[in-house]
Amino acid sequence: MKKIFCFLVPFLFSCTQDKGIAVYNAAPEATFVSHSSGDGVFEGSTVEFVAALTDANHSVDELIAAWYADDQEQCGFEAPNAQGDSSCFVEISAQLSEIKVEVRDPKNAVGQAILNIEILQNEEPVAQILSPTVEGSYVAGSVIAFEAIISDQEDDSELLTIDWSSSLDGSLSLDGTLESSGYFQSSAELSEGTHTISLSVQDTSGKEAEDSVEITVGPANQPPTAIGIDIQNSAGTSVTEAYDGSTLYCIADFNDLEGDPFTLRYEWTGPQNTILNANTLEEQFTIDFAAQNLQPSDELTCTVFATDGLGETSQSDTVTLLDCSPFATEIPYDNIDSNCDGLEYLNDADQDGVADNISMDFDDDDDHADADPANAVGARLGVECYGLLRDFNGEEIYILYCDNDLYWKSADSFCKDNGYDSLITMGSMDQFNSVVEQYTSIVSNYTPPIQNVAWQEPWVGLTRGPDCAPMANTNTGYPSICSSNTQDYYWVDGTPTSWFQNNLSSVWYDSELSATNSVEHCAYLNMSEPGFFDLYCDYASSGPHMDWSRTHTKAAVCMLRVQ
Repeated sequence: MKKIFCFLVPFLFSCTQDKGIAVYNAAPEATFVSHSSGDGVFEGSTVEFVAALTDANHSVDELIAAWYADDQEQCGFEAPNAQGDSSCFVEISAQLSEIKVEVRDPKNAVGQAILNIEILQNEEPVAQILSPTVEGSYVAGSVIAFEAIISDQEDDSELLTIDWSSSLDGSLSLDGTLESSGYFQSSAELSEGTHTISLSVQDTSGKEAEDSVEITVGPANQPPTAIGIDIQNSAGTSVTEAYDGSTLYCIADFNDLEGDPFTLRYEWTGPQNTILNANTLEEQFTIDFAAQNLQPSDELTCTVFATDGLGETSQSDTVTLLDCSPFATEIPYDNIDSNCDGLEYLNDADQDGVADNISMDFDDDDDHADADPANAVGARLGVECYGLLRDFNGEEIYILYCDNDLYWKSADSFCKDNGYDSLITMGSMDQFNSVVEQYTSIVSNYTPPIQNVAWQEPWVGLTRGPDCAPMANTNTGYPSICSSNTQDYYWVDGTPTSWFQNNLSSVWYDSELSATNSVEHCAYLNMSEPGFFDLYCDYASSGPHMDWSRTHTKAAVCMLRVQ
């Protein structure tokens, strides 16, 4: 009797007589999970197809699959991933109609799945250059904006390939990104010349779009050119030295070759290169030793920067800070320039103690180096002056009484050339008398600490001198050239009609008009608003009065009004 044994096992089986049990191997299966039959794909695109592999007899890691497009192999047999998915990228041609995946198990059992697809027409991307433009103005070495609008109906912006190029500079490496809206922005520099700027955009199917624009790039911009810079005082005089409390002005000149507008920035710096001025748009700067941590012998530098938006240039000037003040009491012959006016060194520019010009003399009454050695006092290194700050009827005036010998107009020029307002001129008899009294006292009481130096009496007026007086007969031996013509008078501000009425007869006074031989025959102009006082005196007792206005040849007394 034959026996038949049947076993239940977790796979298919069959029962046989005598030969035992024959195992049945089921074919593996594939199911598309990325697409459904009839789905459309774009011509020219590369599409990933995915299928899930299964087998009743084997695990997924024992399976392999291959892919075909219209029976043309696209991906050879390979195992699926751990989840049992097999995939293949296929380039879609216009004639493609089906995608097939074939799966095999270790027993060579075969399964397959076929996907019918519809080929869709792929549209080209769109590219439009927004910048640069034909009308734009560009220069070499300056940043130029590159902007464009780019779109594609099938691909997202991050999938598009963008390339910018120039007919002169070649491919342009722009690091901009394409926004989801399709807007692209970047920047780059171009060389001088005529450029054709091209924009090329390619989508995932390989279709391209291009746009181009021709632009002209001019020569590289030149920053403003520095012409000159000068630190000046409030009077507009160039200075190389300054003191605590003084106000300086940094005057700089620039030019822009392209005619571009430019702005100026001022930086005042001390020894530590710290910027000392809060407002860098102003050329003016007032020195404050304590607040700015400055001290005598420091150097103060003004640097002016000129910027035209495309380039910048600068230039600097420097002054040395001094331990002096313009209104300090100045003592003559003490070898100290207390009031900073530098008059002591007019003949010693390098201040080495040796006269620059051995024959220069500031006072004809004193001997100098080329005179009799027994009486010589040496060539003057400069002009020694006695300086005091005084209040004259409520007005502060710095008076400088100098040991020199200059004719009145030369004395006036001397004062102005060295930073003072003029020879001293008073607005009233009281002020005049006060000046005369004070400086007569100075002359009487001050003895210079040097032999053979004779100080002159001060001159404290301003007029044309002995050849001009508003009188019919000057009694000086010189003809009257001015009469009542005010144009022949020289006044402190250089104009002929300053501070007085046109009719001189209304302001001219003569204490002894009819006298011709009086000692100290005097006349004066008493001006009204604000008025200057002008004195004429004849010290001679007889004769043609050749000493008329004798005081015009005495020591100059300069004045500086305190602002």
